[in-house]
Amino acid sequence: MTTNTKPAVVYTRGMANHSNENQQQLIEQQVCGSEYHVTATFSDTSSGTSEISRRPGLQKLFEALQAKPNIHDVIVYDESRLSRRASDAGRVIPGLADMNVKVHYAANDLGSTEASATLAQFILMAERKAHGERIRRAINHKRIKQQI
Repeated sequence: MTTNTKPAVVYTRGMANHSNENQQQLIEQQVCGSEYHVTATFSDTSSGTSEISRRPGLQKLFEALQAKPNIHDVIVYDESRLSRRASDAGRVIPGLADMNVKVHYAANDLGSTEASATLAQFILMAERKAHGERIRRAINHKRIKQQI
Protein backbone atom coordinates (compact mmCIF):
# COMPACT_ATOMS: atom_id res chain seq x y z
CA MET A 1 0.00 0.00 0.00
CA THR A 2 1.35 3.40 -0.99
CA THR A 3 0.80 6.24 1.45
CA ASN A 4 -0.53 8.49 -1.32
CA THR A 5 -3.42 6.21 -2.21
CA LYS A 6 -7.02 6.46 -1.09
CA PRO A 7 -8.77 3.63 0.72
CA ALA A 8 -11.54 1.92 -1.23
CA VAL A 9 -13.75 -1.10 -0.77
CA VAL A 10 -14.79 -3.58 -3.44
CA TYR A 11 -18.20 -5.10 -4.01
CA THR A 12 -18.72 -8.06 -6.33
CA ARG A 13 -21.88 -9.94 -7.16
CA GLY A 14 -21.43 -13.13 -9.12
CA MET A 15 -23.12 -13.70 -12.44
CA ALA A 16 -22.91 -16.30 -15.17
CA ASN A 17 -20.23 -14.62 -17.29
CA HIS A 18 -18.32 -12.97 -14.46
CA SER A 19 -17.90 -14.88 -11.24
CA ASN A 20 -16.92 -13.02 -8.09
CA GLU A 21 -13.36 -14.28 -8.66
CA ASN A 22 -13.26 -12.94 -12.24
CA GLN A 23 -14.63 -9.58 -11.13
CA GLN A 24 -12.12 -9.42 -8.28
CA GLN A 25 -9.26 -10.20 -10.66
CA LEU A 26 -10.27 -7.46 -13.09
CA ILE A 27 -10.70 -4.98 -10.25
CA GLU A 28 -7.26 -5.85 -8.84
CA GLN A 29 -5.72 -5.24 -12.28
CA GLN A 30 -7.39 -1.84 -12.47
CA VAL A 31 -6.47 -0.86 -8.91
CA CYS A 32 -2.80 -1.82 -9.33
CA GLY A 33 -0.94 1.44 -9.90
CA SER A 34 -4.05 3.56 -9.42
CA GLU A 35 -4.79 6.13 -6.74
CA TYR A 36 -6.65 3.53 -4.63
CA HIS A 37 -5.83 0.68 -2.29
CA VAL A 38 -8.45 -1.90 -1.39
CA THR A 39 -9.15 -2.23 2.31
CA ALA A 40 -11.95 -4.82 2.11
CA THR A 41 -13.97 -6.85 -0.37
CA PHE A 42 -17.64 -7.73 -0.03
CA SER A 43 -19.33 -10.31 -2.24
CA ASP A 44 -22.69 -11.82 -2.96
CA THR A 45 -23.63 -14.74 -5.16
CA SER A 46 -27.32 -13.95 -5.44
CA SER A 47 -29.09 -12.59 -8.45
CA GLY A 48 -29.13 -8.85 -9.02
CA THR A 49 -32.89 -9.10 -8.86
CA SER A 50 -32.69 -10.45 -5.30
CA GLU A 51 -33.88 -8.13 -2.58
CA ILE A 52 -31.25 -6.37 -0.50
CA SER A 53 -32.22 -8.50 2.49
CA ARG A 54 -30.95 -11.53 0.56
CA ARG A 55 -27.58 -9.91 -0.18
CA PRO A 56 -25.50 -10.10 3.01
CA GLY A 57 -22.36 -8.84 1.26
CA LEU A 58 -24.09 -5.61 0.27
CA GLN A 59 -25.41 -5.18 3.81
CA LYS A 60 -21.88 -5.69 5.19
CA LEU A 61 -20.56 -3.14 2.68
CA PHE A 62 -22.93 -0.50 4.07
CA GLU A 63 -22.01 -1.42 7.65
CA ALA A 64 -18.30 -1.04 6.82
CA LEU A 65 -18.85 2.33 5.15
CA GLN A 66 -20.76 3.55 8.19
CA ALA A 67 -18.06 2.28 10.57
CA LYS A 68 -15.22 3.82 8.53
CA PRO A 69 -16.28 7.30 7.43
CA ASN A 70 -12.85 7.90 5.84
CA ILE A 71 -13.73 5.52 2.98
CA HIS A 72 -15.46 7.38 0.16
CA ASP A 73 -14.88 5.03 -2.76
CA VAL A 74 -16.54 1.77 -3.77
CA ILE A 75 -15.26 -0.21 -6.74
CA VAL A 76 -17.60 -2.53 -8.65
CA TYR A 77 -17.24 -4.38 -11.93
CA ASP A 78 -20.04 -2.42 -13.63
CA GLU A 79 -23.28 -0.59 -12.91
CA SER A 80 -25.36 -3.76 -12.80
CA ARG A 81 -23.41 -5.21 -9.88
CA LEU A 82 -25.10 -2.90 -7.38
CA SER A 83 -28.64 -3.77 -8.40
CA ARG A 84 -30.92 -4.61 -11.28
CA ARG A 85 -34.10 -3.88 -9.37
CA ALA A 86 -35.28 -0.29 -9.52
CA SER A 87 -36.72 -0.48 -6.01
CA ASP A 88 -33.39 -1.59 -4.56
CA ALA A 89 -31.34 0.83 -6.65
CA GLY A 90 -33.59 3.55 -5.30
CA ARG A 91 -32.29 2.67 -1.82
CA VAL A 92 -28.71 1.52 -2.51
CA ILE A 93 -27.56 4.41 -4.65
CA PRO A 94 -29.00 7.26 -2.55
CA GLY A 95 -27.63 5.46 0.52
CA LEU A 96 -24.14 5.68 -0.96
CA ALA A 97 -24.69 9.30 -1.92
CA ASP A 98 -25.73 10.11 1.66
CA MET A 99 -22.32 8.83 2.79
CA ASN A 100 -20.49 10.88 0.11
CA VAL A 101 -19.35 7.71 -1.62
CA LYS A 102 -18.22 7.61 -5.24
CA VAL A 103 -18.75 4.45 -7.25
CA HIS A 104 -15.95 3.38 -9.61
CA TYR A 105 -16.36 0.88 -12.44
CA ALA A 106 -13.52 -1.51 -13.20
CA ALA A 107 -15.05 -2.30 -16.59
CA ASN A 108 -14.66 1.42 -17.34
CA ASP A 109 -11.03 1.82 -16.23
CA LEU A 110 -12.15 2.91 -12.74
CA GLY A 111 -14.21 5.74 -14.16
CA SER A 112 -16.38 7.14 -11.43
CA THR A 113 -19.53 9.04 -10.83
CA GLU A 114 -21.14 10.50 -7.81
CA ALA A 115 -23.62 8.01 -6.41
CA SER A 116 -26.51 10.28 -7.38
CA ALA A 117 -25.38 10.15 -11.01
CA THR A 118 -25.18 6.36 -10.70
CA LEU A 119 -28.93 6.31 -10.04
CA ALA A 120 -29.47 8.15 -13.30
CA GLN A 121 -27.22 5.63 -15.08
CA PHE A 122 -29.21 2.79 -13.55
CA ILE A 123 -32.45 4.30 -14.80
CA LEU A 124 -30.99 4.72 -18.30
CA MET A 125 -29.72 1.13 -18.27
CA ALA A 126 -33.18 -0.12 -17.26
CA GLU A 127 -34.82 2.00 -19.97
CA ARG A 128 -32.44 0.63 -22.62
CA LYS A 129 -33.21 -2.90 -21.51
CA ALA A 130 -36.97 -2.27 -21.56
CA HIS A 131 -36.70 -0.63 -24.99
CA GLY A 132 -34.76 -3.63 -26.30
CA GLU A 133 -37.41 -5.98 -24.93
CA ARG A 134 -40.16 -3.98 -26.64
CA ILE A 135 -38.29 -4.15 -29.95
CA ARG A 136 -37.75 -7.92 -29.60
CA ARG A 137 -41.45 -8.46 -28.85
CA ALA A 138 -42.44 -6.36 -31.86
CA ILE A 139 -40.09 -8.29 -34.15
CA ASN A 140 -41.36 -11.62 -32.83
CA HIS A 141 -44.96 -10.45 -33.20
CA LYS A 142 -44.26 -9.43 -36.80
CA ARG A 143 -42.62 -12.81 -37.56
CA ILE A 144 -45.57 -14.71 -36.08
CA LYS A 145 -48.02 -12.56 -38.01
CA GLN A 146 -46.14 -13.21 -41.28
CA GLN A 147 -46.24 -16.96 -40.64
CA ILE A 148 -50.03 -16.93 -40.23
